[in-house]
Amino acid sequence: KLGATELGNPPGFGSGAFASIKSADVGVRLWPLLHGRLEVRRIELEGLQLNLALDAQGRNNWQFPDKNEKDAGVQKGNDDRPVTIAGVTVKDSGLDYVDAKGGGHYRIRNLNLQTGELRSGEPVEFKLAGLIDQGAGTAEIQLNLASKAALDLENERYGFKDFVLAATVKSPAADGRTASELPLK
Repeated sequence: KLGATELGNPPGFGSGAFASIKSADVGVRLWPLLHGRLEVRRIELEGLQLNLALDAQGRNNWQFPDKNEKDAGVQKGNDDRPVTIAGVTVKDSGLDYVDAKGGGHYRIRNLNLQTGELRSGEPVEFKLAGLIDQGAGTAEIQLNLASKAALDLENERYGFKDFVLAATVKSPAADGRTASELPLK
């Protein structure tokens, strides 16, 4: 378990947090690990906030310099042992992206994600919901998505089955009330 934690921005991106989280809970089953299998019980993240930025020169704050670049001769092994994660839950989270070069601002608020069991090479069911906008006072899109995803990372092939998407677009009126709502299914 991990309580409230914050990771600062790299140099040149201000003193604010790059990422913060209210709580995280991850556990590994010991017996399978002793037999060479990694089995993770449900991963739970609450209040995860990512603040991504692109500065006017096109540099971003999410690619941290590799402190081990001097160790270029060290080979990283290819681990083919099976990995199983009972599921992932992300609650009350968000992402804020500011593009100083292009002038854009995008954010996802009230982000919630629920997955089924994750196994190497197996499809996974998931549900995703969140509110997308371009900052305060802009139109909002309430997004709800459910699907079964097939992710073949090795061959870079991805597919979705039983894809269900529902979205509602809310446009603000001059007086701050919702001027129009457009449900999309």
